[in-house]
Amino acid sequence: MTTQSPLAAVGVWNEAPPGNRWANEGMQRLLGFLIEGAAAADLPVVWRLIVPSWLAAEAEADLRSLKAQPGVHWTLHTPPPPAAPTPAGMDASTEPEWVRDLAAFANAEVPVDGWLVPFPYFTGATLLARRYAVILPDAIPYSFPLSWHPDYWSATGWPVWRERTARVIARADTIVIFSEHVRVEAAQRLFGLPIHRTMVAPHAQPDLRPHLPFLPADGNRTTFSRNKAATLLRNQAKARGWRHLVDFPFEHVDYVVVSTQDRQTKNVVTVVDAVAQLLRREALDLKLLMTTPIHVGATWTPLPGRIASDGLDLDVLSLPDLPRDVHAALYHGASLAIHASFYEGGQAPFPFHEAVSVGTPCLIADGPHTREFLGTTDSQGFVFDPYDPLSLAMAIRAILSDRAAALSRQRAFIAGMPARGWGDVAADYASAALGSRLATRACIAGKFAA
Repeated sequence: MTTQSPLAAVGVWNEAPPGNRWANEGMQRLLGFLIEGAAAADLPVVWRLIVPSWLAAEAEADLRSLKAQPGVHWTLHTPPPPAAPTPAGMDASTEPEWVRDLAAFANAEVPVDGWLVPFPYFTGATLLARRYAVILPDAIPYSFPLSWHPDYWSATGWPVWRERTARVIARADTIVIFSEHVRVEAAQRLFGLPIHRTMVAPHAQPDLRPHLPFLPADGNRTTFSRNKAATLLRNQAKARGWRHLVDFPFEHVDYVVVSTQDRQTKNVVTVVDAVAQLLRREALDLKLLMTTPIHVGATWTPLPGRIASDGLDLDVLSLPDLPRDVHAALYHGASLAIHASFYEGGQAPFPFHEAVSVGTPCLIADGPHTREFLGTTDSQGFVFDPYDPLSLAMAIRAILSDRAAALSRQRAFIAGMPARGWGDVAADYASAALGSRLATRACIAGKFAA
């Protein structure tokens, strides 16, 4: 894939080992928002992504769904598959041969002016010939060291994570952080980073409406739009071989949606418990649909065991790894979205804005991220205690009793927020990666700084 020489080229480094996914992961969604934001703002920058061969097809399919032009706004680069790649895991000592080969390929074949490293433990970034900025989204492994998939984290994984992350940020020119609470807790307290080496770049508001061209102008659900969203979901079920969902009546069922992974901090079990209470004690006709995978038989997570022991196999359903348009359709058809996470590295969690953007109200859990996001705003009615399933059940019931009013309040809140678009965020990230060459947001907008 080729492109004309742009004003600036930002490389995006990915060394995720076999077993990792691309679709619907938080950092991949963020990357999509950056590319779309830069394209919409007509920023003179191209994003050059390098990924290992096992992620290439999935990454390209996702990138092609963006409102951005391949070869102009982004390019994708993949070396030939390695003979014997290392499986997912943590090793502090050295990079495996396939990572060294990936870096050699990047240095020789991918022309960039600077790199953006989305995960701070991607130590292959230290082999890159150009400068790089690294994203430090959080230090959750130290705050929540339990309930991680064993393929990713061994019993010694936490000090290894810290050692790898320290190696990467020591060589980084800039450390990009999503929020002030992470700058204090992770960057300063854990890694001792001075403020001048960090950049806080808050997210803009995700808007999923462009992925659903059938939405009415006001974004509200209609019979027509629910039917179209349901058709997208059933077509996806058919394509993925989900026989139990091929003829599921999405447009006629009241369902709660959860869009997140199965990690301890995401607190999906609390949502399951709240829905179970509504089903059994309130006799509500309600389903819970999740993008969260259900790892049947796993002992490192309580989620599959809770679903099985409570007999919720037909009430809690998983739709993982959805394309962006189907993901948006899942939100649009929902009665309510919930994000129960105890802790996020950013401020407002993506599901809040994503759901409201396509006409669905959202409940979010109290935590340092939501407190920074909301400030002194009266958020009564859409923030809940993540440790109390009963209070969540009551909040769900209250919103379902007057869904339109809840949506109206949340839209008004979002409309009153300071304006910050994804073009602004993309400019911040590009400036961090490129350093003095594009020293300010004005530069990335077209005033070149030599």
